[in-house]
Parts: sequence; structure tokens; C-alpha cells
Amino acid sequence: MLEISGLSRQFDGTEALDGIYFTVAAGEIVAILGTSGSGKSTLLRMVGGIDNPTSGEVRLNGRVVTGPSPSLGFVFQEPRLMPWLSVRDNVAFGLGELPRGEQRSMAEAALRRVGLADAAELWPRQLSGGMAQRAAIARALVTRPSVLLLDEPFSALDAFTRLSLQEHLLEIWQDDRPTMLFVTHDIDEALMLADRVIVLLGRPGRIRRDDALTLPRPRRRGDPRLATWRERLFDDLSGTDPAPEERAAGGG
Repeated sequence: MLEISGLSRQFDGTEALDGIYFTVAAGEIVAILGTSGSGKSTLLRMVGGIDNPTSGEVRLNGRVVTGPSPSLGFVFQEPRLMPWLSVRDNVAFGLGELPRGEQRSMAEAALRRVGLADAAELWPRQLSGGMAQRAAIARALVTRPSVLLLDEPFSALDAFTRLSLQEHLLEIWQDDRPTMLFVTHDIDEALMLADRVIVLLGRPGRIRRDDALTLPRPRRRGDPRLATWRERLFDDLSGTDPAPEERAAGGG
């Protein structure tokens, strides 16, 4: 469904990403895990059409992604809600070309999906951190995108809220099975949510690992098999830049 082919990105002559190749199947949840500065968010912005690669391309269902699209929903690290709009109007903001009644109906449906049906008339300042991020997820879901891109969406939240929203995200996925690509620096989050984990390492960022997590859902956080994966991913993140032959194996 998603094809990432040879993506590289330079900023002022400095390489942020170099030669990224991978594909994502329809309905798959893929975690992009990496250290700070490895280009995780840059990669996600290019997949979402928010940033343009220096070389390479992204294809969605065979078509090159050249900019933002209703088929690509994006959730940022911060909710980025507009304080002068109600929660409902924040969610409906990207539906400006549709009749007002249709906008309202679609926004309210998206709010129900994230458990915020009763918060439609509230202002962003009246929301807790977890509620605000759920509203941001509703805004990304309102166009019924086939791909949901999430850039460390829970990193600013307390531990309990983060775990709760991880479970809620899986419930959303189980209902509609959208393809999900999410960036995280949290190994446990990747292990609980993802079907596959892609590890980016180095500056410029290159793929060190691209492995399927062959663990059934629901997953128990205390499962000893997760401990084995946790150690493996920790070793990756603690390591050095992959050798060229490792990059070729991981990136193809």
C-alpha cells in the first residue's frame, strides 16, 4: 500500500536521512523507532507529503505522494488545537469545502470514535492533555484516511494517560484497520502496538532493523517474549551506525 523508495533528505547540505527503502501493507501497524536526530520525524513528514525528499519517492497505492492528502491523516506530538475554535470545529477544520451540516456530522462521528462525543462544545483550554490528543486523533480520522501517521503522539503525556491512549488507538485500529505508521522513541510502545518495528540509527538516519513482531494480540506487558524483543531493540539503539551490508539487508 505504501512504498518508500530511496528516500534521502538534506538540510543545508547536511544529510538527515540516506537511502530509506521499505513497504507497508494495508492494515499494518509499523513503528519507526530511533534515537534523537536519526530522522524519524523527517521521514514521517515526507511520507505524509508535508516535506519533500531530496531524492527518492513515496507511493500510496501506486501514486506518488506530492503533498498532503485526505488519504493521509497526520497526528503531531502536540495536539495543535486552535484555541478560538470549539473541539467540534477543530476536528472539522479540514472539511472547509463541504456543507456546514456535513462537516458537523463528520466531526461528531470522529469524536465518537475517540470517546469525546460529550466534548464537542468545549474549548481546547477545557481539555486535559489526554483529551486534547484524542481530539487531535479525531481531526486526523475525520476524512476517513487509509493511512494514519503519528509522530510521537503520546510522548508529552503522563504514563497512565499514555498507556490508556495506546489501548484506545488499538481499539480504533480494530474497528477499521487503517494502515498506521508511527514514530516513537519508546521501545515498550513499539512492542505493544506494532506489527513491525523499523529501527533508524545514525546521522544521517539509516535502517538498522526491519522486523515483524510475530506476537499475537492482545499482548501482555509482562510477556517474557516482549522482554527478549526489548533487549534486542535496546541493543540496536545503543549500537553504532550500521555497516553498509547491514543497511542493505535492513533497507531492502
